[in-house]
Parts: sequence; structure tokens; C-alpha cells
Amino acid sequence: MAEKAKQSFLDIVVPVADYQDENESASTHPSRPRSLKGKTVALLPNFRAISSPFLEALAQRLAKETGVKRAFMRDRSDWAFNHPERAGKIGRELDAFARECELMVSGIGD
Repeated sequence: MAEKAKQSFLDIVVPVADYQDENESASTHPSRPRSLKGKTVALLPNFRAISSPFLEALAQRLAKETGVKRAFMRDRSDWAFNHPERAGKIGRELDAFARECELMVSGIGD
């Protein structure tokens, strides 16, 4: 009977695991530049009517008032993201467009 008293009937397991990112970097993306100086910035409007004129004005201001190498707006109103017949082609076109710049800003908020 004394032998039974020594046996544990409850094991407590602490639910903590070592995380891989404690020892290694969790991110593999390229480091972010500290400045836009010398960079090419592309602005891609969304479908709202105000988006294109706003981003065109922003591109012109970036070009004049910052040290960017180039700032431009590309109107791609034919990229109907919610249109099922066009959606499959947008990814390739967007990848090609992204190669033209080091920073791309898409759309604007309300």
C-alpha cells in the first residue's frame, strides 16, 4: 500500500516551447533603406476616382521635394482586381511593374 502512495497521479506540463526566432532571425526580407534618396518610387492608384490625380500630385511632389531618383504614377485602370477574367493576369503584370522600382505604394485611403 505504501508503494502506491509514492506514485504520481498528476503530471504538470508547462506549455512553453522554445521559439526558433530566439536564436535566429525570423525575417528574410531585405533590409529597409533609411532614406528614399536615390530610390525609384512608383505609385499605383486604386479604382477610386480621386486616386489617380492624388497620386500623380504626390509623385510630382516627391520628385521635386525629396532626393528620390525618380517618382512616377502608373495608371493601371485596366487592372480590375475584382474581375475574374483579369485577376489571373494581374500577378505577372504587377511583378514586372515592381521590378521598375524600389518602393511601390498602391492606392489611397478615404
